Amino acid sequence: MALSSDQTKMTIPLHFRSICLDDDDRSAGFVSIQPRSGDGRCRANLGFALIPEYWNQGVTTRAITEGWKLFPEVAKLEAMADVDNNGCHRVMEKLGFHKEGVLRKHTVINDKVRDVVFYLLIICLEINCFL
Repeated sequence: MALSSDQTKMTIPLHFRSICLDDDDRSAGFVSIQPRSGDGRCRANLGFALIPEYWNQGVTTRAITEGWKLFPEVAKLEAMADVDNNGCHRVMEKLGFHKEGVLRKHTVINDKVRDVVFYLLIICLEINCFL
């Protein structure tokens, strides 16, 4: 199971956290929430990965939920997933992300140019929630 923020291992940079498990101190994956700067400081990019033996157990969903609590100034999270990564799509849907669209020929994965799905989650509905 994913651990709360006070039990995760902090690495450098600050926005990157390792997912560690109750019964083991080794990293099972990571969550990265990277806030933007300047006028874009109210939004952040989300990234994550988890080793296959822990898939379908809610680990990633819980780790992301704990991770965004560390950034109260962030009003909106943005994420992208390969169009064929159904596990990632399930995580995004469980967290309440909305599919905004497909970005064609947007990234290279395993030396192939791939399409990605762009997801968005509004965390704070107040206009000045980060001030």
